[in-house]
Amino acid sequence: MSASEFIDKQTLIDQLKQYRTTAFATEDGSRPSVLNEFNWAGGYSSYSFGLYQFDVRNNDLAEDALRSMGFTDTQIDQLSQRGTLGNDVKTALSEQLQAALATTAGKQIMDNLLNNYEAQLVHTTTNLLDITNDDIYSQIASEPESIQRIYDIANHFGTSLLRQFGGFLSGQSIVTNGISLTWSDSLTASENMENWFSAADPGDATRSDAFNNTVSKESLPETIINITKGDGDDATIAAFSELKNVQLNVDSGITVNITGETGNDTFNLGNGSSVNTSMTSEKSNTYSYSTSDGNTSFATLVGNNSAATISSSSGRLDITANNSVINLESDAEVNIIGNGNVITGGSSDNVSVFGNNNSAFMGDDSTGTIVGTGNSITGTDTNKFNIYGDANNTNQITETKINNFDGTSETTVYNESTGNWSTVTSKYSGENETGTLLSTLTNNLDGTSTETNYSGNTTTDQPPVLDTTFS
Repeated sequence: MSASEFIDKQTLIDQLKQYRTTAFATEDGSRPSVLNEFNWAGGYSSYSFGLYQFDVRNNDLAEDALRSMGFTDTQIDQLSQRGTLGNDVKTALSEQLQAALATTAGKQIMDNLLNNYEAQLVHTTTNLLDITNDDIYSQIASEPESIQRIYDIANHFGTSLLRQFGGFLSGQSIVTNGISLTWSDSLTASENMENWFSAADPGDATRSDAFNNTVSKESLPETIINITKGDGDDATIAAFSELKNVQLNVDSGITVNITGETGNDTFNLGNGSSVNTSMTSEKSNTYSYSTSDGNTSFATLVGNNSAATISSSSGRLDITANNSVINLESDAEVNIIGNGNVITGGSSDNVSVFGNNNSAFMGDDSTGTIVGTGNSITGTDTNKFNIYGDANNTNQITETKINNFDGTSETTVYNESTGNWSTVTSKYSGENETGTLLSTLTNNLDGTSTETNYSGNTTTDQPPVLDTTFS
């Protein structure tokens, strides 16, 4: 069994708020007048009213609310019929409902009805998710639209069909109206549930169209998924096919593998946890982790159709990526492994980069190590970075190149190996060793140093004029 995945209760609450918009389309046809009048949908239902089209005969909450608004037992019996009321009687009852809802007391009764019914919807949805197959649950959790589907099904169908729907979610093969259905991994969670709905209520294509048209335009809240250690051999492994607007809270020691695309997702990583994923070039993901001082820091990774692995070690974030844009907050503690990345840091970052052709733009008081060839750093005088030329040999330091924010550049050349080295740092008036040579600083093998400042020179290839020497 894999790691345990749970959709956070706050997600169900936030999704329910949005479901009011969905229900207005699927239940009421987006017509405000339907809310305050009695309607008959046909079939075995009685007259209904309100946002969720409360069925008077089949919903005790609705019957109690009408009685509280002054409807008599005789009137409730009339509304419990299946479409047999004359137009005059139905109109009179609707006008009585509208008059009641125009009062403060009537509005409160309707609010209480909505809240109590929505609590039932959350309970039903939770029960359905509790019996859902693990792999199917992962699909549902990674797609916010699918939770809207479950709410709509829980609102529309009675106990018998909801029991069958639960079997469908648990991975069973079921037969509805002569149609055999089994959950398909090749379809999204929402598509699977739409297929079940079409089989369970084949004559209600209008509702499906209303759902699709409305939800596609909604800004659904992100799905919050808590991942903890499960049981069995794969107790620390969680797998998703893709993610859409999801926040993963990943417990310590858990590995999350995402085979499809992600984007605009958030990963809160516990120590020793990791995420393996890929992103399209126009999307980004955010990763949070605990630094060595116990604070929480964030990194944003903009993808480029390549895979990335992000893990949280003790006090550091480890990022393996290529050709990506990596944005760091201040006080970040990060290791970056890969080639062709563009790294933007805040102040007081500690960043180590292992790879080739990476570009780093660092804030004040940042430190770190760059290992590889073709790497460049743009920073300030308060940056302190060591650059090693061979990505496979961290003992072979060759040179340091820094382009400063003031337009100057510095190059430090090292001798053969660390531990027994001398360095010469040359500062130029332009970026990338261009302009005039301003100064050189030599650290000698005997521990002494010499700083030489130049003046009067106009090119870098002509002998400069010695100004001052310090030892």
